[in-house]
Amino acid sequence: MAQGLELGGDPVDCLSDTQLFAIEPVYLWDNALQRVLRQTDEFRRMTAAERTPALILTSCDQNNCAPDEMLRALHKFTPKLTVWLCPAESPNPKSDERIVLTRDCTQHDFPAP
Repeated sequence: MAQGLELGGDPVDCLSDTQLFAIEPVYLWDNALQRVLRQTDEFRRMTAAERTPALILTSCDQNNCAPDEMLRALHKFTPKLTVWLCPAESPNPKSDERIVLTRDCTQHDFPAP
């Protein structure tokens, strides 16, 4: 994964061989979505290569994760989009416990089947 790139005046949070990621707290999901769509479009124009937009939304807990507004808005969303809903990092900065995307986060693919 590449890091430290800038597209459209905003830093790219993460870029893989297949996806371009925006990472934000869950309550900023709409801002993250707008940014990642701009950046994937810019990436495509600059490189002629495709990347699927993806969101990693952090700080999810039972009270705020997967808000109905977000799920309704993304249910039939195109282009293809992957959203990972992840819990908050440990509040203890000295903790060795880290969030592992494939273990701790819930993946949602849109448009929903």
